[in-house]
Amino acid sequence: MRIIKKTLFLCTALFFMLPRLAADEGMWLPIYLRLISGDMQNSGLHLSADDIYSINHSSIKDAVISMGGFCTAEIVSEKGLVFTNHHCGYDAIAGLSTEDNNLVDNGFWSSDFQEEKPVEGLYMSILQYMEDVSDLVNRSQDPDATIDSIIKSVSSSDFIEAEVASMFYGKEHYLMVYKVYRDIRLVAAPPNSIGSFGGETDNWMWPRHTGDFSIFRIYTGADNEPAEYSPDNVPFRPAHHLPISLKDKKEGDFTMIMGFPGSTQRYLPVSSIENIIGVDYPIYVKALSERLRIMKSFMDKKKSTELALTSDYESLSNSRKYFFGVVDRAAKSDFLEKKKAYETSFLQWTGLDTARERKYGSLLANIQNLDTAYINLDITTDYLNLAGFAPQMVLFGIQFFRLERMLKAGAPESVIEEFKSEMENSINEHFDEYYPRIDEEILASMARLLYNGLPDDPEYRPSVFSDDWFLKLKDKGRKDRFDRMARLIRKKSILTDRKRALAFIANPDTLTLENDPGMRYTNSLIDLYLKHNALSGMISSMREQLMAEYVEGRRLFDSTKFYYPDANSTERLTFGVIKPYVGDGGKKYKAFTTHYGILAKEIPGDEEFDVDPKLKSLLVNKDFGPYAQNDTLTICFLHNTDITGGNSGSPVLDGDGNLIGIAFDGNWEGMLSDLYFEESVTRTISVDIRYVLFVIDKFGECSHIMNELDIVKE
Repeated sequence: MRIIKKTLFLCTALFFMLPRLAADEGMWLPIYLRLISGDMQNSGLHLSADDIYSINHSSIKDAVISMGGFCTAEIVSEKGLVFTNHHCGYDAIAGLSTEDNNLVDNGFWSSDFQEEKPVEGLYMSILQYMEDVSDLVNRSQDPDATIDSIIKSVSSSDFIEAEVASMFYGKEHYLMVYKVYRDIRLVAAPPNSIGSFGGETDNWMWPRHTGDFSIFRIYTGADNEPAEYSPDNVPFRPAHHLPISLKDKKEGDFTMIMGFPGSTQRYLPVSSIENIIGVDYPIYVKALSERLRIMKSFMDKKKSTELALTSDYESLSNSRKYFFGVVDRAAKSDFLEKKKAYETSFLQWTGLDTARERKYGSLLANIQNLDTAYINLDITTDYLNLAGFAPQMVLFGIQFFRLERMLKAGAPESVIEEFKSEMENSINEHFDEYYPRIDEEILASMARLLYNGLPDDPEYRPSVFSDDWFLKLKDKGRKDRFDRMARLIRKKSILTDRKRALAFIANPDTLTLENDPGMRYTNSLIDLYLKHNALSGMISSMREQLMAEYVEGRRLFDSTKFYYPDANSTERLTFGVIKPYVGDGGKKYKAFTTHYGILAKEIPGDEEFDVDPKLKSLLVNKDFGPYAQNDTLTICFLHNTDITGGNSGSPVLDGDGNLIGIAFDGNWEGMLSDLYFEESVTRTISVDIRYVLFVIDKFGECSHIMNELDIVKE
């Protein structure tokens, strides 16, 4: 979550100094919409800023949801019905599935409220208001204490959550207050053959034909206030829900998205970006590729294993393709040359004034020095995070590490007993979902990556690789020392067996932990992490301060440009138009896909491109109901709005605030957008709301859901 600022006065002043804003790049804080609403209206918006964001009356913001902190969703009925992406609901859908009732493969269509399925652990949050508290925090002698005080002052119940989000690398601070709903139920989901049509092959690609949606409902107490799950709870009555438009779409039509984008880093200088695409992301791809290969080999063998791992697999696979895509796109783009030219101009500007040069002239060089001097530390951190702590056994071992420290420190018996009780519950929860053979292979593979990838310097290597017990392990046949180490740990460690773990926790002692092979491996990784943790924190703090000053300088340099904060999971708005693009090699891509593309891509029996027989019959016979345009069913469309991870499931709205689509992806040529927005090729991919309604109505035959919706036809 990186960010920028000067003061609220400067921020507001820059808004009014703006030339007309481009209707594409930009993740705007809703609190300032009145300052850009004119540009939005020039692009096709028919609403006022207060219609979108208001704390005095209902507005569109009251229908936009942060779903579990990882996706966005929207309320579409006066009974708390919620639309989001299929991939956002995937974990819930898979978690409610069994081998006998596989909701992932078969889909799920409730016929009434009683059939809706509670989703344990899922919550949805609605922003109540945001407030600029920069002056309070920045003037404080103890900013952290001030932030804590601000949060406590508004946290009036267990269902009110607040955060103070730092923007512009700590220069600005905004209070965000949410109401949190914890009784969430699955209402409907298409089968995977619709919701994930195209699978990993089509992920991040255009053209797309994916019906990426699922449906949930928020429940509350009888007073319409949030409550823990109860069968007596009732459907939520929202302050606002989104009408749904069936109107025809065309290129150039206005689009707007509200949602919760996760993280961007667009203000980083060239030296930092070169580290990301040249060092960090290749390591991520290598580690994730290995984990996915191992998981897939086991998932293909057993259906129950596939169901248990599929959500994690999809998430990791998406991340791997993202990191690979950024590196791939960076090699084809000239964005680094553009950023270098900008930095040259910035340095020339600083040199025109002595005070400016003193304050801003050395910032880029200082950031580059940090990026260069501590490269081995970055590599070590990457490998620890993506490979070292990847095995479940290692993550589980962190709890035993804490217990070992408590025992060695002579903690009071009452404290030890309380921790033991917590550990017993944790042990049972862990082993209920633990696959030792899979974890064994992941452990061997990740240890091998660490051994071969970490800098050849004892300072940056875990001590286990020089321990006698590890060095005595020899390659034997098709098994190398890493395979043998992982097998030894699986056979002997308390971290890989429920009975051994429970027996130990009943009578814990430090000698057992010191001799346990799993703990020796885990402790060596934790020790390496802790050895560098203080230095990493210091460098991060130094980089944050340098970036704060650099971006402040940029804002003065670009005095006629308004800077939006980098995404940091806070609510944002972006607007643009439906727009095609020209890809690599001059290939022209249309803005819409249709049902013909589904039929053309069909591969019967294929896990990614199989077409459900019922869907195929509807498409072939053009049994579209009222959802077609010129006898053609639109599936997905492109627009040049600015989104990133976390925006999945976001509502795509027209100029009247009607729902016209659900955002679910970006395109391959736009993979750099978290680091650099390439206006000509960066696009949002959304599923057309008419295809969503077609699937609900004609395929799912859910007339009771259709009857809830407020549909605008013309």
